[in-house]
This record gives sequence, structure tokens and C-alpha cells, in this order.
Amino acid sequence: MMIKNLIKISFVFFAFFAGCYSPAFAQSNINYSVFLAGNTAPDDDAEFNEFIDELTNIPQAHAFVYLGNYSDYTTSDDELEFHFYPQIENENTPLLFTNGIKEWNNGKKQTKKVRKAIRNYFPDNEVYTNDWGCPGPTEVQLSDQLTVILIDTYWWLTALDTRYGKCGIEKDEDVFIWLQDALRLNENKTVIVVGYHPIESVGPMAATSQQQQVFWDFRMPFLKIRWAEKTIWFTPITETYANNCMLFYIVFQM
Repeated sequence: MMIKNLIKISFVFFAFFAGCYSPAFAQSNINYSVFLAGNTAPDDDAEFNEFIDELTNIPQAHAFVYLGNYSDYTTSDDELEFHFYPQIENENTPLLFTNGIKEWNNGKKQTKKVRKAIRNYFPDNEVYTNDWGCPGPTEVQLSDQLTVILIDTYWWLTALDTRYGKCGIEKDEDVFIWLQDALRLNENKTVIVVGYHPIESVGPMAATSQQQQVFWDFRMPFLKIRWAEKTIWFTPITETYANNCMLFYIVFQM
């Protein structure tokens, strides 16, 4: 069982929501830190910005994951407007990205545009994304003991017959096979799987919708491969979904 397996690693998990703050915490014996944020937007709250400054000002190795909805909608060729935390614009910080509804925007051309714009925005950082218009998985090895796997869940909600073949996919099951292989290859490591939608859901916003059956079909194969040890699933949408920014912070003490 995944919960039982997670007990095998010693880690501290902090979940912060915009407007919620916490006292400083000890940072001794930390091997690697991972910050995860979704549904970001400009925030002029001085206290929140000070909180981000303190949280990200750490000497240990760390990475930042944007889980989706970090840009504004666009259907033109104008430059994208991103909502990134300026505190993480550091060339020593690996940056990982998955697509929310704003970045996906029906996939393909839009995701290619976002991918290119991100790399132009962060020319000095290590930047990782899925191939444009594809579901992943993309493996990112952050350390010898820590791997992040990126998946784009909006691919599953895009009813386009032409999506096959563009990513080397002949049928939906291929994606699950790839993900299972990625988990197996990293079975002796700590693995974080990140995407925009929850793995267990009955709709795109963790509620009932016309696409309920789509997500039930999406859910079941994932339940079959949750055997992987030390696997953590992260998405910015929860059963109590809110449109405000969410920031997660994981500290690994391995």
C-alpha cells in the first residue's frame, strides 16, 4: 500500500495556501527540497511575498515545479503573460512545468507556443516540460535518489482523433505502460508524479461533469500501478478546489 511505503522515507511535508503562513522551520539534514505551485497569479500582499522570500531562500539543492495555470489565456500570436514567482528566477534552480487549462488551450499549437516561451523566459535555467501536445510521462532525475515524473492530464480531455501518432502513441494504454515502466525504473528512489488533475477524480475539477466517464476511465489504470514504493502524487486540484494559488513544499531527509 502506498501509505505504508511512504513511511519508509523520512520527510517533512508542508502545504501552504495563498494567505496562509507558517513559522520558520529547521533546515538541518535536508538533502533536497522541491517547491510545487499551481494556479499562480500576481499577489501584492507584502506578507505573502516575504513568506515566499523566506521559503525559497535556502542553501540546499532545490527545484521548482509549476503544476499549471501559470499564464494567461491567449489565442493570438502575442507574447504570453506568465505569472512566475520572481524569487525562483535563479540559474541554479531546475524548473519543471506541466500544463493547466490555460497552457493547454486545446493542445498542440498552444502547448508548443508555451513550451518555447518558457525556455525563452528562463534561458539560464534547466527547464523540463513534456513534449508539446503529449501526455508524458517525462522523467526528471533531480538527484541520485529523487525523480520527478511529469504528466499532462489535459491530453485525456482532448477529444481529437489526430492526437495519436504525434506522440508515438497508438492507443491510450500505451501511456499507462510508459508510466508503469518509468515507475519500475525508479522503484528504488523517491518518485513524485505531478500533473494538473487529481489521479482519482470524477471530473476535470474534482467534481461531477459531462466528462465524468472520461476520468473514471483515466483513474482505473493508475490504481493498478500504485504498487511503486515511495511514490507521491501531486496535483493542484483537490476535492475542495479553489482558484487561488497553492504552494506545496516537500523537504526530503533521506
